[in-house]
Amino acid sequence: MKVKLTALLSALFLAGCQADLPAINAENIASAIAESSVTTAPQTTVTTATTADPLETGQVIHIYITDEKYAELIGDVYELPDGFSYKFTAVEKNYSKELLDTLKDNEELKSDERIDLFLTDFDYMRRFVESDYSLPLDSIGITADDTAKMYPYTIAYGSDESGAVKALTWFVSPDVFVFRRSIAEDCLFTGKANPDSMAEAIADWDTLTTTANFLYIAYSGRLPDNQAYQMFTSGAEFYRPFMQNTNEPLVTDNIFNYPERWHEFRRLHMLLTNRRYVGRVLPNTDEWRAEMRMDGMTLAFIGSKDFIDGVLTEEASSEGDDGTFGDWAVCRLPEQSVSGGVFLSAAKGSDNLDIAADIIKAVTCNAETLRELDVIPNNMDLVEEYSKSDDYASAMLGGQNPYSVFNAAAKDVPTTDMTEYNDFGRIYAYNEVGSYINRDIDGFDALETYINRNYRTIKVPFEEDPKYVKPGVAVRPDTSLL
Repeated sequence: MKVKLTALLSALFLAGCQADLPAINAENIASAIAESSVTTAPQTTVTTATTADPLETGQVIHIYITDEKYAELIGDVYELPDGFSYKFTAVEKNYSKELLDTLKDNEELKSDERIDLFLTDFDYMRRFVESDYSLPLDSIGITADDTAKMYPYTIAYGSDESGAVKALTWFVSPDVFVFRRSIAEDCLFTGKANPDSMAEAIADWDTLTTTANFLYIAYSGRLPDNQAYQMFTSGAEFYRPFMQNTNEPLVTDNIFNYPERWHEFRRLHMLLTNRRYVGRVLPNTDEWRAEMRMDGMTLAFIGSKDFIDGVLTEEASSEGDDGTFGDWAVCRLPEQSVSGGVFLSAAKGSDNLDIAADIIKAVTCNAETLRELDVIPNNMDLVEEYSKSDDYASAMLGGQNPYSVFNAAAKDVPTTDMTEYNDFGRIYAYNEVGSYINRDIDGFDALETYINRNYRTIKVPFEEDPKYVKPGVAVRPDTSLL
């Protein structure tokens, strides 16, 4: 019953973290937001488990999903009792708004139409966890024993402020430092490049900057066309590990804060970019992908297993002399982050809570089910087991078994930005990087535009306002570093 989700998760990674933002300028932001505000009719897939007419029996398990492929996953993992049938509603655009509008009236709907379960993505799932539309899972029989082996950050993200667990996930997506062995060996180490040596070379952001400098000057001036090696292809590579460790709330009393950490990201981004340690492109562009091939001058990328199995493998497997398959390895990051996730919740108003609980347990808690999924399972014991098995050595990573790195990374994912506004970081980072490409809009200005159009109750003060800038924090970067 092997359920392959690699392509799906790669798509989610790119859609959720990279590919959904166009070349950045004010006009594009406005049009993109206007397009997203149009509610499209949901695409619905109905899979009938029996010949019974679900409209007559009323025994319909209705699940809202972010992608139709999850219907296959859930249907394969859990077989409904006789007389019951699945109904999956997959909404392609504006999913969270469509789901929220339906959940508001869920208890008033006919039993056949009520939502029993729903999926949410990492960026916005907190708004549903903190709402009354998701049920505490202990109220439907899912206990702490059922979730004891799950990674702590997934429980923290799935719990409301009172500590009630209301959403669970079956996989984890910790980010790792994915580096090219041959470049590391040529520029940084006299012996064979290895994950332990690389981890020391990027132990913190200052050390990473020093390593980036050494990498840049190693062959600078000796390569054709004034080429030089660079640490990353895009400044957007490191926004997650940097800004998911914010340690400050993004919104307080409906006022947007300007966390010191965001100013630090801007300064580091400008420093690395202006020194040419980091390229000036956005992820998922042709230029970004080309750097994964033989002629690429980029040492590393930051991403999860989804990225490695998807985009990187595709580009590294280029035919002829252009391939870099097997020339990669992974190690930990200076600070840990996660690139996304999908969470499953039980809906208030469900008339099939016993079956809803069984489905959640089957998909997220059952170790034997998790073994069959091509993901990093949300089960620490399983990942420990994988990390000690030669069966999980990766040819793509030159024979390295990455699961010990995945395991340590997932354990260290912070929960400091655990709010419903996690998508702010992505919007800001991409626009900040985009400002270097188009030179037409500042990252903070673009973020303000986004917030004003999508979160009208949130006030965005002038960033220079002394009430919102902490003493000693420079709003504009220190240009002496550049």
